[in-house]
Amino acid sequence: MSTKKMLRSSEIELKDKLVTVNRVTKVTKGGRTFSFSAIVVVGNEKG
Repeated sequence: MSTKKMLRSSEIELKDKLVTVNRVTKVTKGGRTFSFSAIVVVGNEKG
């Protein structure tokens, strides 16, 4: 049985990068519904 160590957010140096944002349109009988999809990369730049 393994135990997991809880990490505090102040101990971890994470960086985030927004790769792309895409606007998605769905056409229905009542009109158009707009939404967004995004690709974001998060890591510590150490592999």
